[in-house]
Amino acid sequence: MIPSMAYIPDISGAKVFVAKNGKAESIRVKSGIRTETSVQILEGVQAGDTVLTTGILQLKPQSPVTVKVVNPTGQNQ
Repeated sequence: MIPSMAYIPDISGAKVFVAKNGKAESIRVKSGIRTETSVQILEGVQAGDTVLTTGILQLKPQSPVTVKVVNPTGQNQ
């Protein structure tokens, strides 16, 4: 499951952005169950991938990114 704000539908299918080596990478995904706050990802991202959740509409593949990890309680790590 990923936050629904990270899921980007477009004309050729859905995608998410992940951070790899300090850069944004666009990944095509296949979704399953969707709730108000989360989307189940069936194909595309792997366990351990860092899914980007903010600023994604301005991102392009290979854009430099700085990741700020927030745990489920909302506190910074």
